[in-house]
Amino acid sequence: MLKDADATRPNIIKEFRTHLGKAKAEDVVVFQYSGHGARWKSAKVFEQFYPDRMDEGLVCYDSRSPGGFDLADKELAVLLAELAKNEPHIAVILDSCHSGSAARSADDFTQLKARQTHEVLNERPLESYIDGYYAALQKRGDRLEIPPSQHILLAACQRVQKAWEGKDHRGVFTSVLLDVLKKSKSDLAYADLFVRCRAAVRERADNQDPQFETYRGFNAYSGFLGSELTRKSRRYSVYFADGAWKVDCGALHGLPSDPDKSTELALYRESSPARLAGYATTIQVGPQKSELELLDLTSDEATRYVAEITSLPVPPLPVYLDGEAKGIASLQIAMTESDDQSIGISLLTETRAGTRYSLNAGTDGLMLHWRETGRLIQGTKGTAKAATDYMFGIMKRIAEWERALKLQNQSTEIDSDDVRFQFCEGLDEDKQHVYDGNEITLDIRHAG
Repeated sequence: MLKDADATRPNIIKEFRTHLGKAKAEDVVVFQYSGHGARWKSAKVFEQFYPDRMDEGLVCYDSRSPGGFDLADKELAVLLAELAKNEPHIAVILDSCHSGSAARSADDFTQLKARQTHEVLNERPLESYIDGYYAALQKRGDRLEIPPSQHILLAACQRVQKAWEGKDHRGVFTSVLLDVLKKSKSDLAYADLFVRCRAAVRERADNQDPQFETYRGFNAYSGFLGSELTRKSRRYSVYFADGAWKVDCGALHGLPSDPDKSTELALYRESSPARLAGYATTIQVGPQKSELELLDLTSDEATRYVAEITSLPVPPLPVYLDGEAKGIASLQIAMTESDDQSIGISLLTETRAGTRYSLNAGTDGLMLHWRETGRLIQGTKGTAKAATDYMFGIMKRIAEWERALKLQNQSTEIDSDDVRFQFCEGLDEDKQHVYDGNEITLDIRHAG
């Protein structure tokens, strides 16, 4: 642990290599930084990676001293790549601003303080990056690239957001992370932690969304800091058809459809499903099927695989869970033991923030409500396994509907004004009634 005057850039680099560098394949590496983040104008050669030509770095104790520099993201990448050679489990936790904004949000008036300093607009010399690593690449004529490594990043906010701290100088993200871990059982995957942290942070700070990112096949569904999990991951069929590798899952199953995001999957041959064969990444995501590119894997087109998603999906639909303690525990166990992990929901007990649905576990049954109005959506008599499975099926369908509502073709070249839609109601004798506007309400009467 390096505090205050000990947290200089050379000391951080030194401890990275001498302390964290001891980690072997069976070890867990945790690097946590709590402090200020800043943007610094990067060396011109990095423009090919970052057109805005800005480093996003961690401000060390000596960063603003004469000749001092931040620990840039491109330097952290080098240090992580050194650690990854021995294949430990690596988690990076950053509670700092990743980029600044001059705009004042509501948080500026709620006694929260941004964890950032001013931008540095003087261009940073290439040789100043860690041990001249990138300058040496350029001198040798090697391809300039930022070294990749297998790890997970737990960041306080998105790249364009601020991270906040309270009057006690404790970071909102760090405080929430500790609270969620204390309230959670040990059987906790990073993907679950992600959902719970995002919901809890929104209760304390507007416009701050924790961002978890996986790299080089790190499994987001593995246990936090390497803990063992009993929960199974759903597998999807992978096969070659119509000139491309395809997987039977898509945006409705939780794959991000943004053109700048791809999903990584671990592949297992159908003939030997216990042995990892390689990895793949999505190159085009459809509603229910997606196209893949196989990574570091040469395969016969007749070979069939099953795939597990390893990168984080779009956040599951959060559902607030309350009621009898016994019923809550029973539902949480049932969720963990479910054979179908594609339900796409997360049951939250710590906070109602960000939830549109609530599930009450009573002694007589399970009741799913639209939380904002209290309207009952669906219920069961009793809480036996059949009732739980039924309710999970209902919530899975709702989660798919919610995803379907957000679907759009991000790369379309069609002007939406060129396509005219009408709501029409079919009447007797092939007649129809055309409704004005873009909304229609259907009245359904329940009889018998």
